[in-house]
Amino acid sequence: MNHAIRFLLSLLVLASAAACHDNDPGAPNELDAAWTLATFTGTIDGHATFEFRKDGDSPLITLTAQGEVQTNDNLRPQSRVYIAYVPQSGDPYSSGPITLLTLSTITSSAVSVADAATLAGWDTTPVYLLTAWRSGEYINIYCRLPYDKSPRRFALLADETTIDTPRPQLYLCHEMPREVNTFMRAYYASFDISSLLSRTDVEAVDVHINNSNLPVTVYTFPIDR
Repeated sequence: MNHAIRFLLSLLVLASAAACHDNDPGAPNELDAAWTLATFTGTIDGHATFEFRKDGDSPLITLTAQGEVQTNDNLRPQSRVYIAYVPQSGDPYSSGPITLLTLSTITSSAVSVADAATLAGWDTTPVYLLTAWRSGEYINIYCRLPYDKSPRRFALLADETTIDTPRPQLYLCHEMPREVNTFMRAYYASFDISSLLSRTDVEAVDVHINNSNLPVTVYTFPIDR
């Protein structure tokens, strides 16, 4: 199946999701703010809710904002988002109410099973990787990429010959349609690998990245059962 996966990358432009009043003595101290990548799960009783895991298979954390957020074509239940917030408990990694400061949708998609033809060219355009981590069923990427308004091929691909093994091999595909003389911009991306984790015999996933920042090109993420 040689289906090109092309879309516009979402820019990390933080949009205020809650008004913060500097002169209000009860306003949260933004110096106490935390940030995370999370899943927007919808609105319950007038409060936006978000779920995430700190890392790996750590417990699921549910955050409840002070009010609603306006949904649109980019923001809907199950969207992956970047949020900055102040936890009322003071602990950013415990469930509970928060004051939501900023919210932005990020690039996200599910892992795609790929044959040899689809994998071809996965490393055409390097990725300046800043960090990669797994949180539950998501592989998260923070990187710098050449800025361009044209759609590009950017996806997490699973080699079809390895998906039934205890260690599936995944490839961060980045292919721009043309060379561009431009600047680098930071992006977050989050890829859903739950289709692979549904098998109980999966012990780890290896993610291959054509990394122009560090000599490390394979990142291994163990799966705790």
